[in-house]
This record gives sequence, structure tokens and C-alpha cells, in this order.
Amino acid sequence: MFADTFKATWRTLTGQKRYTFLNLAGLALGIAVFLTMALIVRYENSYDASVSNVSHLYVLNEVFRPAGHAPSESDDVSFVPFPFLKQDFPEIGAAIRMLQEPLVVRAGLTLSQEKVTLTDPAFFSVFKLPLLAGDSSTALDGPGKVVISTDMARKYFGTEQALGKRLRIDNGQTERL
Repeated sequence: MFADTFKATWRTLTGQKRYTFLNLAGLALGIAVFLTMALIVRYENSYDASVSNVSHLYVLNEVFRPAGHAPSESDDVSFVPFPFLKQDFPEIGAAIRMLQEPLVVRAGLTLSQEKVTLTDPAFFSVFKLPLLAGDSSTALDGPGKVVISTDMARKYFGTEQALGKRLRIDNGQTERL
């Protein structure tokens, strides 16, 4: 019985090629849109999942409204507003600045351009992120200190322990891990 139903369906599909093509194209498009939207929803819901106390964190953006042009938004905000915000909103516990830019990084003979995030020493008091080595309370407590990812440590130092090694960043400063 199943074989007869399959034969009849096959004959209908091969006999009406345009109808079959439109149905299969619509089905494929529907599945592709569904999967894309499912991935977007999954990304949006998991974006801040690794950050604790995410409900207490806010990003300060600046909106430029030049005359005769559309407004543009930037997350490159000077730190001037913080004392005024702290005065108006005493519940603000801490504020950190972050600036991400591509810089040339070198360790020994290994040289490449990396996306580096410059931040304040209080970064680890706001973002409770685990470190594989070192102490998060002193990791950024002075100039010339950096924190790198496991992949970056492997790239520049191989299997050697990266803690205590030197990286040179394109601003001419020697950075100590």
C-alpha cells in the first residue's frame, strides 16, 4: 500500500514540474528563514550569559546630532560624564572605560596585529571573569600590565607559561603579564 502511494505521489510530482519546483523552493526558503531566525534568537538570548550581574550593567553611548546630518551613535564616550552621573544617581557603584583598537603585538619573533581592549584597572571588579593564572585583583593594577586569552598565550608563547613574559605593543611600551 505504501509503495502505491509513493508511486502516485512521484507521478504527480514529475508530471507537474513547475508546481513541484515552487513547492520545494518555498519549503526550502521557509526552513532557511526558520533556522536563521532560530540562530538569531539563540544568539540574542545567550549574549550576556557568561557575565554575572548582567542586569546591573549598563553601557553609556553618546549620540551626535550634527546640523543637517542624521544622528550617529558611538560608544567612544569620554569619562567626563561619570562624576555628574554619580552625583545624580548615587546607586552607581563603579564605572570603567573600554576602548578597543587594533594594535601591533610582538613577543620575540612573533609579530601580528591584534584587537586590543584598553580598560581601567577596575575591570575585574565589575566583570567577574575567571583567570587561568594570576590574580584578578592585581592583574591590571598598573601601567604595563596586560591580560591575554589562552589562544593568544599559545600563539605568542607556545606551551610555555605566559605569566611573567613580555609582550611589546606598538605604542613602544613593554607590557608585563
